[in-house]
Amino acid sequence: MAVRDDDGGDDMAFVYSVISGLVASVAFFLLLTRIKPQLDLSPVVARRKNRQGEWCYSFKVINRGAPLVNIRAELHRIRRESV
Repeated sequence: MAVRDDDGGDDMAFVYSVISGLVASVAFFLLLTRIKPQLDLSPVVARRKNRQGEWCYSFKVINRGAPLVNIRAELHRIRRESV
């Protein structure tokens, strides 16, 4: 039976590194969940004709919040048709 003369320093360093990694991950997750975009629409709507001669409308979306948030949007065109 071998006798170990180890004070457990390596084990404690590993435990501290795991705990600090978990704390940093939770803090980063909470930070990201608290950041929300603050969007505004420009009061001006531009009207122009496209290459097919149809009217197109353009407007600007302004992110007044944190620049860390990636904003993606989709715009769908809805037409009313009589049946």
